[in-house]
Amino acid sequence: PPPPPPPPGRGPPPPAARCGAGAAWGGAPPPRGGHGDRRAAAAALAPLLADADPAVRINAARWLCRLDPGDEDRPALGVLAAAVRSDDPDVRLAALVSSDESGDRGRPLWEAVATLKLGDGEEYERRTVERLRARLQDTR
Repeated sequence: PPPPPPPPGRGPPPPAARCGAGAAWGGAPPPRGGHGDRRAAAAALAPLLADADPAVRINAARWLCRLDPGDEDRPALGVLAAAVRSDDPDVRLAALVSSDESGDRGRPLWEAVATLKLGDGEEYERRTVERLRARLQDTR
């Protein structure tokens, strides 16, 4: 579950704590108790898609896609699609890895990822993009 709200007068938790709300779902397999558990998890993570910190948004999107809640992952895919195009290499890499980890749920992103032009020194990104390009080619 997401972290508790901050005490009165203290402001929002720092990005690491907000990011941890999504990571908490990653410490165990997605809930298996039925769609209600998955929907509750998705409802808890969905507000983090609008967080000011890109790491928080990407992490929430990653876990929403892994929960496989159905159509509810469309906003999460939108977050990942925007982050894949980021000029910040750390943001772009996190989005690429999340897109890769999403498996077939990330398929709507594969076309955008396949067109990325990466510079020198981005070897891990390049390997991730190549893996997603291969998946895209296999589905055609």
